[in-house]
Amino acid sequence: MAETTIYVCKTCAFKQDGDVTYTGEALLSATEAAAAETETITVRPVSCMNNCDRGCTVAFTGLGKLTYVFGDFSSDAIASDLVAYGVLYNEREDGFVKLGERPKGLKGKIVTRVPPFGFSGFPVIEPGENEA
Repeated sequence: MAETTIYVCKTCAFKQDGDVTYTGEALLSATEAAAAETETITVRPVSCMNNCDRGCTVAFTGLGKLTYVFGDFSSDAIASDLVAYGVLYNEREDGFVKLGERPKGLKGKIVTRVPPFGFSGFPVIEPGENEA
């Protein structure tokens, strides 16, 4: 049974110089394919995550865990990093994956993290372990 859900905004568009160069639909397909062999991750489409300035956008959620939103993805190549992050996220009780442990393609791509309902505090981040 899946414990982590990766939501992919299927209406997103990555734009370069005003032109759409990559779409959320493409990212959704690539991420579904990359996650096909995992048992703990489900990939689901979302119609809009309201992060249009940083599309393509993805969110990681799990019961009782922090929700992480990432953006600025522009190619199918990121799909394997998204799934690798999902595996790490799934292994953590609170979903917190330190910056140094994240796959390279996700570094500098975080948009926000959101606490789960009833959460009492964020994990301690040591100096030099910034989120971005």
